[in-house]
Amino acid sequence: MFAFFNLTIHLWFTLSTLNLMAAEGYAAIDNQREACSWGSSNENFTTHRALLASRIHSLEELKGMVKIDFFPKDTVDKTATKYVCLTYSSMGKEISAVLREGIDQGELVKAKDGSLSDKIGILFKSPYSIKYRDDLRKIYILARRRRQLYGDVDKAFYDIAVASVKKINTIERAYFSNRDSSDKGYINTFNHVTSQAIITSIFGQNKAAFIADVHERYNMPQLTSSQKIDSLMLEGQEKAVIDNYVDIVNNKIGQKLGIVLGRKYKINRNSEWSPKLLTDYLNDMHQYYRLTYGIGMKPFNEQEELILLFSRKINNTIATN
Repeated sequence: MFAFFNLTIHLWFTLSTLNLMAAEGYAAIDNQREACSWGSSNENFTTHRALLASRIHSLEELKGMVKIDFFPKDTVDKTATKYVCLTYSSMGKEISAVLREGIDQGELVKAKDGSLSDKIGILFKSPYSIKYRDDLRKIYILARRRRQLYGDVDKAFYDIAVASVKKINTIERAYFSNRDSSDKGYINTFNHVTSQAIITSIFGQNKAAFIADVHERYNMPQLTSSQKIDSLMLEGQEKAVIDNYVDIVNNKIGQKLGIVLGRKYKINRNSEWSPKLLTDYLNDMHQYYRLTYGIGMKPFNEQEELILLFSRKINNTIATN
């Protein structure tokens, strides 16, 4: 019994310490983001042009648009956490996005469905994911179709992206090649930018960034190492490298837009998302895309099935414990 009591006290102390680390952890990452930024970015609605991976044909071409720096510069210390900083200049402004080594989406899923030792492992590797597990779970519900919860008609962020692409009504100005109409064209860009905006408006930028980072590390854990990127290039995976770096930049742009729209509509985690709010929000996103790409897009309306279903899903998901 005393052994159990001692273990309980130890776990309580560990959890308290890790919770403090979690609260400070993403602030430290934000400091890294600022440290690798060589400019300032004003938070306005026409901030940075989101990238289309479908129009970037080589890593060298991407490097002409995005400055890619790997840290630490000193490679002697093998224990130092590696991270990559992407600095993107657009419309006279700079934005920086950081991805560092760490836990990925697959590890979180394994721990969720795994043994006690798996869960304890996550506790030490990612205290942030433990402290904010309820919000992160809600974000995952919004990000994927959850038909067991919301039926066969359930919608997710990807469905919003597809619907937005279908609203493009200036085909000749929008599509320069077949790749623009593929999953790596407008659909992928809209998916990353819009989803990160909504997540940021509801849950805050740190949680949006965490979700984005674990997803990108799961897709390609080599992104933080210049040597590993060189190996991927030799293996013929240049397109995949480009796609993932573009996603990282677009995630940050989505977060910036989410901050702006969150302020405009006074959104917080307790806000009720009426069909009108979601419609206005997405039409503002369309305005951003129109300005960014010089294209025309039809607006959403409040009676569309997607609007009705997803606004209801947001409200139901946020309300769950």
